[in-house]
Amino acid sequence: MLGFSLLVPAFLFGLLTIAVPIALHLIKRETAPTVSFSAVRLLRRTPIERTSRRRLSNWLLLILRIVTLLLLVLGYARPYSTDALGADSSPLLVVAVDISFSMTVEGQFNRALRLAEEALRGAPDDHAVAVTAFDTVAKIIAEPSFDRQSAVAKLRQLIPGAGATSYSAGLDHAVKLIGQRAGGITVISDLQFTGWRESNRARLPEKVDIRVVDIGAPLDNMALIQIRPEPTRTVAMILNSGVEVQNTSVRLLLDEQEIARSEIIVLAGETVEVVFPVVLPKSGEVQVVLNDPLGVAIDNSRYMLLKGPEPKSLLVVTTGDNLNTEGFYLEQALSVGREQTGFQVVLIPGANIAPLIQSTNPNNLAAVLLLTTRGLDQASQLLLAEFAANGGGVLIVAGQDVEPAPVNAFLQGTLTLSPSRLTNQERNLIPANRRHTIWRAFGDRLGNLSQVEFSSTMTITLDGQAEVLASFNDGFPALVESKIGDGSVIVFGSDLNNEWNNFPRHPTFVPFVHEIVRYLTAEREMSHDFVVGNVPREVAQRPGFATLAASGRRIVINVDSAESDLKRLSMDEFIVAVDRHREAVDSTMGEPLSEGHDVHQYWQYIFGLMLAILMAESLLSARTS
Repeated sequence: MLGFSLLVPAFLFGLLTIAVPIALHLIKRETAPTVSFSAVRLLRRTPIERTSRRRLSNWLLLILRIVTLLLLVLGYARPYSTDALGADSSPLLVVAVDISFSMTVEGQFNRALRLAEEALRGAPDDHAVAVTAFDTVAKIIAEPSFDRQSAVAKLRQLIPGAGATSYSAGLDHAVKLIGQRAGGITVISDLQFTGWRESNRARLPEKVDIRVVDIGAPLDNMALIQIRPEPTRTVAMILNSGVEVQNTSVRLLLDEQEIARSEIIVLAGETVEVVFPVVLPKSGEVQVVLNDPLGVAIDNSRYMLLKGPEPKSLLVVTTGDNLNTEGFYLEQALSVGREQTGFQVVLIPGANIAPLIQSTNPNNLAAVLLLTTRGLDQASQLLLAEFAANGGGVLIVAGQDVEPAPVNAFLQGTLTLSPSRLTNQERNLIPANRRHTIWRAFGDRLGNLSQVEFSSTMTITLDGQAEVLASFNDGFPALVESKIGDGSVIVFGSDLNNEWNNFPRHPTFVPFVHEIVRYLTAEREMSHDFVVGNVPREVAQRPGFATLAASGRRIVINVDSAESDLKRLSMDEFIVAVDRHREAVDSTMGEPLSEGHDVHQYWQYIFGLMLAILMAESLLSARTS
C-alpha cells in the first residue's frame, strides 16, 4: 500500500502566510493620477493597454505567489510516501521467538516451538503471518504471507543460538516488519529479567498489540561467569541460578591441557569463588570447564586469552644523513616512561619507509611521525594513505625538511601547506579546542603552552573538514587534525628540533608529544576479547578461540554472563516494561520512517518546482511593471 505522510507536520501552520499576498493584492490598487496638459499634440503616441489584460496579469501574479508559499510550506513539512512490504495491506501477526542460549535446556525450546506454532495457526483468517527470531539481534525467518503451513515449516527449522536476550531488538524488528499495517506481535520467551536493559530502547507504537507467551524457565543452571588471574592464584566465579544445592567439579585448562581441578558445593541462588593454586603464564589459552549436565551447556565454559603487551613501533621518518640528531628531541621525549607506553621508536630515512611499512605487522605499527619528505616517493605516499585509511595515525611536523607538495597530495585536499613560511616574527601557541583529547592531561597548566616562542612557522590553509586544535597568536593555524578514512593525521606548523622554536626546551614538550602519540595510536589498540553478538564478521557467533583471517590475530569469544541468570519477569512486569518503552516514542517528531519500507521523499522536487515558479513570477512581474 502506498501511504503519504509528513515528517514535520507542524510546518503546516505556515499556510497562514498565504493571507499576506492576498491582503496586499486587495489593498494595493493603484489609480493613475489626472494630469492637466494644454498642448495635447506634444504627447507621444503610445499603444493603449487594455485594462482587462492588466487585471489578468495581476491575478496570475497573485496565484503564482500563493503557489510559491504553498510549496515552501509543503517542502519544509517534508512529505514522504512508504511502500509497504508486499502489495497486501492486510493486518499482520508477527510471532517473535526467543532463541537466546537460556532456551537450550532439553525440552525448553521444543515447548517454545509448539507454542509459536499454535500462535501461527490461531491467527485470524484475515491476518497475514510472519516469524522472526531474536537474541542479541533479530532476524526474519518467514516473510509475511497467508501461508500458515510454510511459516510453520520454517519455524520448525529454528535452533537456539549463543546470544543473550534483547526484547527491544526483537520488538523493534517486528514493528518495522508490520510497518504501516495494523497488526500485533506475539512474543514467545522464557521472560528473563535481563532481557530488558537500560541501554535497550524499543520504539513501540500504540497501534501495535503485543501478546506475551511464557514458556517457563529451567529449574537448574550453573554457569561460569568470570576468570580472574591473580599474582599467586587463579580464581573462577560460579553462579548457581537454580533452586537446588549443586555438587560439581571445575577444571582449569591451559592450551587444552588440564592443570588443576576442584570439587565445590554451591547453594541455590549463590555465587562462589573457585580458587586454583596456579599462577598463569604471560601467554597462552585458558579455559575453565564446569560439570553441569542439567542446566544450560553453553555457559559451562569460559575462555581467556593470555597476551602480554605487544611492542608497538613508532616510525620516525627523518633525513637519511642525520638519523642521530634529526629526531633527537622527539626520541628523548618518547623515551620518558617507555616501560609504561611500550613504544619502540624506530628512526628511518624517508627512502626506506615503503619496505619497512610493508614488512611490519600492521597490528604492531602504532603511528608514523613524519619529520621530512625527502626521499618520500609516490609509492610511500600511497602506503601512508592506506595506513591512515585503515585506522593508523600520522603526525606531520612541518619543519624545514618538509616539502608541501607531497604532503598536500597525501592529505587529499583536507588542508594545504603553503610553500612559503612566516619568519622573523615572534609567535606563541594558543590551544583552540580545549575539550580535545590531547589537551585533557594538561588540566590547569594548558595555558603554559602560550609561553613557547616560535620564530618560523609553516602556513596551513584549511580546505576541507579539518579541525584546528591550536593556533598561533596571529591567528594562523598551528596544530590541525584531518581525517583520512578511519585514521587521523595531525599537522604541526613548525619543527620539533629546536630550530624554529624553543619548544623542545620547554617543560610542556614531553606531555605534548606523549598526548599526541597516545591520541594517534588509540585507534590501533585492538581488542582480543569479544562477547557473542558483538564479534568480527568473519567469525562465527560461538564461544571459544578464533583466528582472524585478514591479520592472523588470535581472539577469544565468551557468552554474555547475564544470560546465565535465570531470574524472571512476571507477565505484568513485562507489560509494564513494554508500556514504558511505548512512552519513549517522541510524538512531536511526527510518524517515524520505517526501516522496513521503501521511503520516497519529495521535498527536493517541491523546492525545484518552487524555484521555477519564482522565476516565472519574476519575469511576469517585470513585463507588467
